[in-house]
Amino acid sequence: MPEVFIAGGGEVYRDALTCDLVDHAIVTEIELEPEGDAFFPGLDPTIWLPIDKTVYRSAAGVAYTIATYRNQSRDTGSATISTTPP
Repeated sequence: MPEVFIAGGGEVYRDALTCDLVDHAIVTEIELEPEGDAFFPGLDPTIWLPIDKTVYRSAAGVAYTIATYRNQSRDTGSATISTTPP
């Protein structure tokens, strides 16, 4: 089965996570607290297991992490959520 990536806004991510079709999430975690009204919903740590995290620093000095999480409640994969541009 081909990988499917879901990119969206807050509601698209929330809908994808609640339909139980996502087996991995690739999330960019930025060390900022920007103003805004649309955010990626938090991942439940009882369901989502971090399997990889790499820390970077932007040219402007902002720290960010690209983290991959695995949905422990899924045996087979069908979609990946990515908040990180390819």
